[in-house]
Amino acid sequence: MTYLPGDANLDGFVDGSDFNIWNANKFQATGGWSRGDFNVDRVIDGSDFNIWNSYKFQSADLRPRRRSGSDLAPPVDTVFAAYADDRIRRHEPLLGTLARHRTRRAY
Repeated sequence: MTYLPGDANLDGFVDGSDFNIWNANKFQATGGWSRGDFNVDRVIDGSDFNIWNSYKFQSADLRPRRRSGSDLAPPVDTVFAAYADDRIRRHEPLLGTLARHRTRRAY
């Protein structure tokens, strides 16, 4: 597996846990990749943060992810049916009120 710069815990993702590692060790001269020294200058400082920041929220896994059925959008007819049901439900009281007013009027 390949790793991105900024991935302190080598889990394949540059995320908040890597930032927390950098933050816990910042401004220390006890470098090391697992402590947040991403440029390997033996000092954990702002330049290491800049490396983390430029790769944050990225993954080293570049393979396309298989999509499961839950990842896919619902069929269009299901979306429109739900939308129509919601609109009818919201307007039922109004439609019922109009129907009552029409039957009360005697012309």
